[in-house]
Amino acid sequence: MMANPEQAHYVYPVISTSGSIKNYVYEYDGAEELVLPYGLVKTIRLKREVVDKKRVTYAWFAPEMDYLLVKLYQTKGDVEQFEAQLKSHQYLK
Repeated sequence: MMANPEQAHYVYPVISTSGSIKNYVYEYDGAEELVLPYGLVKTIRLKREVVDKKRVTYAWFAPEMDYLLVKLYQTKGDVEQFEAQLKSHQYLK
């Protein structure tokens, strides 16, 4: 993501709770400023859609914070399933 933040697609390996690894494909969905519990953050938004399950996941990454994931939001059908937002952040040295 750091090398080309506006590329069309990103593939991330994800480990499930059962231990299996799947590749999730996200597509670039634009830039957005978010007001989070942490504060105002400029972000890159990615989208992953699973059409047969009617599930959509959005992930926001902050370029100014080395592309840290700052928000994750998922819906299934028209019902919100999950949301997480950055509340605080500390760089470790």
